[in-house]
Amino acid sequence: MTEFDLPIRQKLTKKLLMRLPTGAFLVSNCQRSIGPNTVTPAFAAKVVSPGDRERQWQQIKNCGANGRTCEVHTTSEEYKKAREFWTKMSDRWPRIVILEVDEPGGQ
Repeated sequence: MTEFDLPIRQKLTKKLLMRLPTGAFLVSNCQRSIGPNTVTPAFAAKVVSPGDRERQWQQIKNCGANGRTCEVHTTSEEYKKAREFWTKMSDRWPRIVILEVDEPGGQ
């Protein structure tokens, strides 16, 4: 597995998913609406262990995040801090809201 200096922002491919460190927080750049002026990423989850990556890749494909830009952070908290900073700096709508993410294996 290749080491990454997180965060990164690049195209979400199966090859990238397979190389990411277990436990990193993966967020798609494509979004879905959850209310007026509010969206959430179509896919946001911790990267699962290598043995479960095929299943996770299917989830990514099912929500249409494959082949789209993604961000990978060390934790969901780091993602939230980064998103809050950039949202405040851009003062754009809709605001990006992250939903709670289930722990792998807790589903």
